[in-house]
Amino acid sequence: SNDAFGHGDWDTIIRSSDGVDFRLHRLVLKLSTAEGLLEKAKRIKSSTKMRRYSIDIDSSMLRILLYICYPLNTIEFESPSSIIAFLKLALEYNLTGVIAELRRQLFKMVDQHSVRLYFAGIQLGWDDLTNAAARHTVGIKNILECIRGIDLLNGLAIPELEEVPAYTLYELLKYHQRAQEAVISEVGRILPSWTCQPREDEIPLAAVMALGMPCSFEH
Repeated sequence: SNDAFGHGDWDTIIRSSDGVDFRLHRLVLKLSTAEGLLEKAKRIKSSTKMRRYSIDIDSSMLRILLYICYPLNTIEFESPSSIIAFLKLALEYNLTGVIAELRRQLFKMVDQHSVRLYFAGIQLGWDDLTNAAARHTVGIKNILECIRGIDLLNGLAIPELEEVPAYTLYELLKYHQRAQEAVISEVGRILPSWTCQPREDEIPLAAVMALGMPCSFEH
């Protein structure tokens, strides 16, 4: 079977590991800094002027990688798992343009998936992602749950946790401990009668603002 990208005048064919031929334009790969696909692909002899390659990526993954490369195409991933899977491929083949797009989408998910992306940032070696994700874990809801004894990792599936050093979890928990102490101190200052476990809507605005103050995260 075959699949085509863009319109006629294709000059390159890449065959996926499951036998699907993708017709495309080499110039587009060059402009989107995705020539790494061809550099690591195996050249196939051809009797025509069309350059043919085979690559060890299945068609479902290759189709999306190529789709991101072509101008005017947009694809928004719904989960960090999907982005991380494609990101690993993009990094392996040095697809700079694809990496930039996946990186952009990953940062958009920091607020919703802060804990997982903290560990993903460590695994990828992206300090800015690690720091941003760590900062987003310090929300008033998370802090209250930690004060009440609910584990920060409770109910979360974090496969990256198995591939990073144990001290990275320790540092995140210490960071949360400092945030908890800041909240307890602020609430205690404003409400001297407060003892323990307030509802989220009872936390004074000043305490919420205290969490919003700039603070560095060192890892």
